[in-house]
Amino acid sequence: MRVHPLALAIPIACAVNVVACSQNPPPQQPSGVASTQPLDTDTAAWRLAAAECKHASACNDIGGNRSYATTDACMAKNRGDAQNNLRAANCPRGVDSARLESCLSSVASEACSGIGSGFNRFMACRTSEVCP
Repeated sequence: MRVHPLALAIPIACAVNVVACSQNPPPQQPSGVASTQPLDTDTAAWRLAAAECKHASACNDIGGNRSYATTDACMAKNRGDAQNNLRAANCPRGVDSARLESCLSSVASEACSGIGSGFNRFMACRTSEVCP
C-alpha cells in the first residue's frame, strides 16, 4: 500500500507548529512603557513565569537538587500556576498591565531569602491585585 506524501506531511507540519508556538514568548512591551490596555492572561502568565524564573536563576534555585531542575521546568511550573491563577473566571477583563508591571518589579527586587522575602511579591501579584 502506497501512502500519499501529503498524508505524512500535514501531521508533521502541525506537530512542528504546535511545538514552535509553545516555545515562543509573547512580544515584549518596551521597558518603562505602561499600557492602559489590559493584557490577555496567557501573555501575563508568560511574563510572570519569566520573571519568577529569572529571580530563581539569580538566587541559584535552578539546577541539580534545587527548587527547579532546569529553566524549562521552572517556566512550566510557574507558567502553569500563573495560567491557573489568571484564568478567565478570575480575570474576565484581562490583566491590568500597570499592576502587572508592579508585580514584576516586586519579583525582581525580592530578596533570595530571609524574613519577609516574598511578602511584597505576594501582595503585588495577587490575582485580585492584577485583575481589574
